[in-house]
Amino acid sequence: MQSSLTNGCVQKRGSFLLKSSSLLLGLLLLTSCAPKINSVKPNLALSDGGTKVTIKGDNLQEAKLKVDNFPVQPLSQQKKQLVFNAPAHPAGEVELDVSNNDGSASYFPFTYYDQPKPSIERIKPKATDVSGNVPISIIGKNLNHVTLTVGNSQPKVLEHTDTLIRFVAPANAAGISKVSLSSKNGKYKTSADLFLRQGQHRHA
Repeated sequence: MQSSLTNGCVQKRGSFLLKSSSLLLGLLLLTSCAPKINSVKPNLALSDGGTKVTIKGDNLQEAKLKVDNFPVQPLSQQKKQLVFNAPAHPAGEVELDVSNNDGSASYFPFTYYDQPKPSIERIKPKATDVSGNVPISIIGKNLNHVTLTVGNSQPKVLEHTDTLIRFVAPANAAGISKVSLSSKNGKYKTSADLFLRQGQHRHA
């Protein structure tokens, strides 16, 4: 068996025998192209996993993916692009690698980080009518990966960024309704009061 390298592709030649009137036919040519990573976006993910990551490169269509030497099944896989959900992993620097059956591989640095603690700075308006159906804004920090509950229900969310959550206040009895934010990994929870009043339409 002979091997040669052409444009990043390993060519392996070997003779094969086809018995037909005792004739020896041809050479078998096998070509294996090494996968290559050009970019990873994003190149960091939450330690509790679930971040969708896109690898751009070449010869990725049959590549095997590992994150810190742990095999990961891609969501989609093409010659120039591979998409996967980052698995859970402790915070820190790791390495992504894609490889083919011949052992040719490409590596790229990747970072896991712990979710920061969410905080509520204010609610606008902080008082609304008991009938609900009023847009409410939560202004704060590190709100990206939180679950919102108002009282015992999850309201309709209109907008959700790292510093703002806009939702529609549900109908409820007059009194104080607790607005709670919980981190998806269960580590953090914070809350504030929303006042529900009969005939209240403006902020207090």
